[in-house]
Amino acid sequence: MECSQKTDGKYVVAQMEVTYDMGTGERASTGQIPLEMSYTAAENGYVNAEWGSSENNRRARFYQLTAAGRKRLQVERDKFNRMIHAIERVMQPA
Repeated sequence: MECSQKTDGKYVVAQMEVTYDMGTGERASTGQIPLEMSYTAAENGYVNAEWGSSENNRRARFYQLTAAGRKRLQVERDKFNRMIHAIERVMQPA
């Protein structure tokens, strides 16, 4: 098994892809995220996790965003939007 080393000296042992329903029947994906992030989100109460079967009949862990997770997501979105607006102001010609 090959593990890639991160800049902080730790190794990436496993990654996962989070796929979610957009509420319209359309599915979207986060792309690959470190597996440790899912554990941290669960420990902080941002997601509930349960084991089930994937579309390919493989064992899979399914995550559902909690109310605390939605609140934290909104906080992070707001911070991101403030940063984008600040960059836009700096990039506008004088």
